Amino acid sequence: MTQESPDSSPHASRRVALRAGIRAVLLLGSVTALFLLLPVSGLNMQRTLLVTVVFLVGVAGAAALIVWQVMNYRRASLSGRARAQGLLVALYVAVLFFALTYYVLATAYPQEIAGLSTRLDALYFSLTIVSTVGFGDIYGAGQAARAIVSLQIAFNFLFVSLAVAAARAGVR
Repeated sequence: MTQESPDSSPHASRRVALRAGIRAVLLLGSVTALFLLLPVSGLNMQRTLLVTVVFLVGVAGAAALIVWQVMNYRRASLSGRARAQGLLVALYVAVLFFALTYYVLATAYPQEIAGLSTRLDALYFSLTIVSTVGFGDIYGAGQAARAIVSLQIAFNFLFVSLAVAAARAGVR
């Protein structure tokens, strides 16, 4: 008679999944709270070089986070322990980064993004870009906004598709 290891019981699997889910919800709630509460009203958008460098570092950081999570997911899927929460959190952080960028831009230059006036508007706009829905109620009207939207679309092609491909491969 073989004895089941404690890690292989259905109850242990559910506990591990529940803990991972709770961690993901807490992390998503924390980064959302940070997005909603981060003081950005005093930023000086006139320092174009500094703003550009900070933005590009943020894009690179979001990309690195997604790639890191994809690599972790692929390693875990080989052992049969893959969980998509890390991928989802990384993608959500990227969405929030772009949303914060849109909000800061719209706050400094209201004519750049038509229809965007709150952080929720910015999150909504970023999500419509990621989901490729594009309702048209909020849109990039100025050149800077269109450049950032174009960059987010390219980012989505590269990094969101990478995460989706990893998740699909893990399911098989």
